[in-house]
Amino acid sequence: LNLEADQLTYDTRGNRVIARGNVQIFYNEYALTADEVVYDQGANTLTANGNVRLQEPSGNIVRADSYTLTDDFRDGFVRNLSVTASDDTRISAERAVRREGNITEFTNGKFSPCKSTSEMPPLWCISAAKVVHDQSQATITYQDAQFELFGTPIFYLPYFQHPDPSVKRKSGLLAPQISTSADLGFMLEVPYYFALAPNYDLLFPPMY
Repeated sequence: LNLEADQLTYDTRGNRVIARGNVQIFYNEYALTADEVVYDQGANTLTANGNVRLQEPSGNIVRADSYTLTDDFRDGFVRNLSVTASDDTRISAERAVRREGNITEFTNGKFSPCKSTSEMPPLWCISAAKVVHDQSQATITYQDAQFELFGTPIFYLPYFQHPDPSVKRKSGLLAPQISTSADLGFMLEVPYYFALAPNYDLLFPPMY
């Protein structure tokens, strides 16, 4: 582990090491930056506070207000976070817990492949009371999910699952396409992709 900071304090009574100011930690292809990081040697945990940014070996970037994780970066708990994957898909949530090294549970989370600003919601997203990303199964699962278009809920699903961005080929619904026409008006196309075999497939794109 490589640690850099403006100030380093050893709290021998509390068995802690406190790093403050431009903190940077590099460990096994993880890169963590924050305003302050407290290493609890008794609990073997790191607690990062203020402008937290964690880059994972997969390329995912986690941004948060506060992040507590084990000293091997395997498990953790985070508040007010956003995750940007290597393909620019995004998950944001009030809080999240990572366990077993590959399962992350998000509370009141949103998933979207679309970029957005603070003034403008994404073109479409899926929001849910609980979002579970299982990296070993390469799935993202939603409980009490809503499909939103420009921030407006369109329909509700009690349960929904799709492959995560690492999956390149799998049967299922693709991203909807929206367009307008002077003759037909508003149009919504919801394609369904059939991965029938490694050497052929089928795309069925109904338009409403």
